[in-house]
Amino acid sequence: MTDKLLILDDDELTGKTLKSLAEFAGYEVEFTSSSDMFFRLLTSWQPQIVILDLVMSPMDGVEVLTEMTRLETSSSIIITSGVGSRVLDAAARSAAARQLKLLGTLPKPFTSKELFELLNRTPAPVPSVDQIDTAKYLPSRQDLLQLIDQQQLSLAFQPKISCSSGQLIGFEALARWRHPTEGSVPPENFIAQAEAEDLIDPLTEQIMQQALSWFGSFKNQHTKFIDQELSPNDLHLSINLSAKSLSNEQLFITLEALCQEHQVAPHEIVLELTETAAMEDPTYSMETLTRLRIKGFQVSIDDFGIGFSSIQQLVRLPFSELKIDKTFVLSALASLESRLVVKAIIDLAHSLNIRVTAEGIEDQETLQLLKDQGCDAAQGFYLGRPQPPTAIPNWLEEHGRYLEEQRLRNLQQLKILDTPPEERFDRVTLLARKFFDVPISLVSLVDRDRQWFKSKVGTELLQTPRSQALCNLAIQQDQTFIADESFISSWAANKKNLPYDPEIKFYAGHPIRSAEGYKLGTLCILDHKPRYFSDKQIQLLEDLARLVEYELAAYDSLYQDKITELVSRPAFEQRAPQLLALAREHQLPVTLIAIHLDNLRLVNKAEGLPAGDQLLENFSQLLQASFRDTDLLARLGGAEFVVLLLDESPEAITTRLELLYMLTQQINGQGEPPQVFTYEYGLASVQKDDDYQWEKLYLLADQQLYASQPPLKKS
Repeated sequence: MTDKLLILDDDELTGKTLKSLAEFAGYEVEFTSSSDMFFRLLTSWQPQIVILDLVMSPMDGVEVLTEMTRLETSSSIIITSGVGSRVLDAAARSAAARQLKLLGTLPKPFTSKELFELLNRTPAPVPSVDQIDTAKYLPSRQDLLQLIDQQQLSLAFQPKISCSSGQLIGFEALARWRHPTEGSVPPENFIAQAEAEDLIDPLTEQIMQQALSWFGSFKNQHTKFIDQELSPNDLHLSINLSAKSLSNEQLFITLEALCQEHQVAPHEIVLELTETAAMEDPTYSMETLTRLRIKGFQVSIDDFGIGFSSIQQLVRLPFSELKIDKTFVLSALASLESRLVVKAIIDLAHSLNIRVTAEGIEDQETLQLLKDQGCDAAQGFYLGRPQPPTAIPNWLEEHGRYLEEQRLRNLQQLKILDTPPEERFDRVTLLARKFFDVPISLVSLVDRDRQWFKSKVGTELLQTPRSQALCNLAIQQDQTFIADESFISSWAANKKNLPYDPEIKFYAGHPIRSAEGYKLGTLCILDHKPRYFSDKQIQLLEDLARLVEYELAAYDSLYQDKITELVSRPAFEQRAPQLLALAREHQLPVTLIAIHLDNLRLVNKAEGLPAGDQLLENFSQLLQASFRDTDLLARLGGAEFVVLLLDESPEAITTRLELLYMLTQQINGQGEPPQVFTYEYGLASVQKDDDYQWEKLYLLADQQLYASQPPLKKS
């Protein structure tokens, strides 16, 4: 049966355009510019979909929506207009508040694609009569006392995931009550009533008891479901807190005792307070929340964006987390204003060192939007519904399988597995070996059943089984994973035929992420002796891992100069700033050498371009023989070459330049016809912080090159 579509628009051209497009899509369509005719067709023809313009006369679109509510219309609605997105969004919210079935908004001018997407969209569900009736039930004081005394309360736990990695980072404990005769009672009803009857504190205490008992037990079994090797140190549990409970000091003493009883650290507990509640008495809230933070508890401001807090109060109160209200999240895809609000909230929170969680994630597109905007964590039905404790293990296994398949698909799409070694990755592993003074450094990519080394220093292995890879543990982490001698010994004891050197006493690996955020492998270092790894060293390893991430995302065809196979100018211009940023962060000495092959033009003119190309190729081989694999060596074009050296002494640089001179002298005059290399060079080193710019260093080196006299001129 063909679906019916009714259009109300006072612009005949727009109406006929909509009619033609809808008929092309297979709909039976009626168009009218009269509101009277519209309502006659609405009741007699009963269309499945209605397209409604807001700006009409004498009855505007909002009045039409009001009348459609009175008529209890079952048609799905598309609201269209050219008045602007803010007005359209407001009309859409009005329709939703009236419990009309809204497909979405269609700003004018529109495209056929936008129209077809809306026509194919499923309208948001409208609560049933039974649901509405249940929502109206308000428990009496006697009901609430019975709820508390008979411990009728149960908990559901909703997962919270990291936006960047997709991994589980915690749960929110949500109260559930199934009344003996009224059935399921919405939390907003019995919680609000408990506050009104001054029974919220004993109710909250029961929630805390159940939540911490489960969480403590879950943490002990967490590795069984997530990973067989690691402890869940970064998980947290969120518990909602009423503003009325802030004055009950005994409740927080009980909370501390429960944490000790169930072996839960205070920093693993997040107490969520709504924005409105937090601002009722900001001075008192500040004192209480500050004391909770001193004890180690985290504090979150819930439903942020719908209250009336000022930025000043947000700055003053010691929140560690901010949760964006779901009304903004749910409308973020369709509403530019909501996206701007969400982005502003995220930026504001991050500027105050507050992490951000988005509630109400119901599809992948919204999750990706929040991820792109820098949101830290997310929760919602798309990621995991609130569920009883018995259902959590199944969710963990399903979510883990989903993440792993997505990760493996992303790794395969890069088409990098089993490819030959590449200088751009080898440079990073060599830098890691040099900076940390270790015998082994690796770029390891973790495949389904193996880890494969894209770059390796200090081992002949090409790959190992994944089950026997420390890197498999590292990719379970968001930060650098460090395994000391004790951990490695315990871990290796459970492995058979371990391919690792049995003398390995230390491992540190930082996850390497794809552009989409999946952890594909690690940059790792291994040592034969136990060692302490400082925060500064951890940061350096992380910065080097970012260089690997850049190379994974880089477009390979631009990397090499086609004649010399050195790094090309575009690739150098992209990589030099990254190396300089790393050097500046860690205060490493930097020198840039500009080199000009003087006689290239004469050879091209006298012997032809092939001879010039051969001269360039041979000279590049001499450069590679003279400098380190860790140095960034590039041909900028023509006869211009450049070398960027990190963490090299002036004496060592002089030695390398002398080696280049010696090699050219040995070859000069050799071959048939005889080949001669004549070149000049200039040097520039970082002297102060604002020198960490390759363009500035190159300009200084180039000026020295052209102003130089022997011995800078070599032939």
